This record gives sequence, structure tokens and C-alpha cells, in this order.
Amino acid sequence: MVALILAAGAGTRLMPLTRQTPKCLIDVAGKALLDREIDILLGRGVDNIMIATGFGHEKVRRHVERTWSEGNIQLVFNEKYASTNYIYSMWLAGRVISDDVLLLHGDLVFDPSLVDKLLDGASENGVLVRRTGELPEKDFKAIVNEDRVKRISVDADGADARFCAPFYKLSRGAFVAWCDRMTDFIENGRTGCYAEEALNKILDDVFLPPIYYDDEFCMEIDTLDDLKIAGEYLAAD
Repeated sequence: MVALILAAGAGTRLMPLTRQTPKCLIDVAGKALLDREIDILLGRGVDNIMIATGFGHEKVRRHVERTWSEGNIQLVFNEKYASTNYIYSMWLAGRVISDDVLLLHGDLVFDPSLVDKLLDGASENGVLVRRTGELPEKDFKAIVNEDRVKRISVDADGADARFCAPFYKLSRGAFVAWCDRMTDFIENGRTGCYAEEALNKILDDVFLPPIYYDDEFCMEIDTLDDLKIAGEYLAAD
């Protein structure tokens, strides 16, 4: 299994912290976001890791070389990071990955037990979905029906909508199917959208069940307010 961490974005909503520092290297309660993720993955036996970089690629490369001697950690550089969304970074990584994939965004702060839920799930595919709670306005929501995810979108709502963290377990077959559909998007110039728009096109054929969680902490760090919330949680943990 390969853990693919998407960390190419400039993180403009975290300015001025990200003026010169890649978002994934922003400190939260004494540790960089990326280091927290890698530490948890290695602790769960996932030691084959690929990081999709963009803004601040050289800083990330030097940081990884200096900080992480264990595991097999590779970087794939999206040189078009300023004009593309992570659909392009993920597509680039997909050209060299030939294994099952644990896919996550590089700005996630999460309880380590959520990795166990994904890895131990009965299905070969899955995505983290919070069973209850309010729907966040800016984050992904999943439409879940008959125990399968039918659509993932920031704009999803309604009785079947649940908060969905961008943290997936995917078989090689499912990952390849997603990348193939992303190729269609990229060839048609649709590089500025979320990769989930391509995923939604295959969910009738690819079974993606929700991996439910309840009270475990999991959030994306997009804004300074998010950073404060995550920092307070980690400091109290």
C-alpha cells in the first residue's frame, strides 16, 4: 500500500503564515502538519509514502530528507501547482503508483485511530464519513445511500449528506479507474476542479462505502481559525 499525501497547494487562506512556508509545514502545537501525518502513518505500518508537492517543493524536500530517515518517502512535483487544483497532482502521482492507495490531504489533523478504521474496514475501498453532526459549509460532504457513497461535493446537502473527510482507502483498481477519469478531465482542460468531480463519474461502478466515525477529531486546516481550533485540541489531548 502507498500513502499518497496531497500537499501542492499554496494555502493562501493561511497567509501570512504561508507567504514563504508550504502549508504542510505549518506548525500546529509544536509539530508540522506533514510530520504529524507521516508519524501516524509510520506508526500504523504504512511506510511507503508519496507526497505530491508544488508550492515550496524544495523546502518540503529538504525537510523530509532532514527529518525522516525511516520509511520509503518519495516526492512527485506538480510544476503547474499555481494554475491547477490537486486533481492534477493526484493524476501525476497516479502515473507512477501501482498499488493500493491510502489517500489524504496534507492539511488534515486527525485522531490516529481513524487510520485503523480505514485499514481495518471490511471493504477494499472506503472514505471517512462522520455519522452525525452539523455539515460544515466549506468542507466536503458525502451523499450516502444504501451504505454506499453516491457523490462527494462541497455543495452536497440534504438528509443523506454527511461530513466527509478527504481520507480514502482505495484498491489499485479503484484508484486506476479514478485516475483514468481524471485523464479525461485533464485532456479537456478541466484542471481547476476538485478530483472528486472525476470520482463522482465512476461511483455507479466503483463501490465506495462510508467508513463511519463519531467523536474522533478530524478536520482540514484551511484558515487561521481552523489552525487555532486544531492547536487547542492537540494541546489539550
